[in-house]
Amino acid sequence: MIRQAIVALFRSETVPEAAAFHVLKNIYLTMHGANLKRLLDTPGAKYRLYAGFSGWAPRQLESEFVREGWFVLPADEALLFRESPDGLWEELVERAARRAPRTLNSGATIPAKWSAPCDC
Repeated sequence: MIRQAIVALFRSETVPEAAAFHVLKNIYLTMHGANLKRLLDTPGAKYRLYAGFSGWAPRQLESEFVREGWFVLPADEALLFRESPDGLWEELVERAARRAPRTLNSGATIPAKWSAPCDC
């Protein structure tokens, strides 16, 4: 995990001037300092800041999908920027379980309540 990076997920009506990944309609992800400064200097801007990130080795992500190691759900702005992220992980795991009931690779069923992983 790289802890020196700050990652911002933010809303913008216009394409950001500095490098950013387009995630959803009017939603972007960036680590570019110019975008971060603009967000911090803009009263009322909608954003979430995250300290650090993890990456994948070549083909690791594809392998995790093949092993059904990911839950894939639709995202929307309300979900990304809701007032409080408290309980969000558990809510999303429950949605995933309702959407496509399955078992984990070990054969264990998906718990109704699953605490969020933390590398804090």
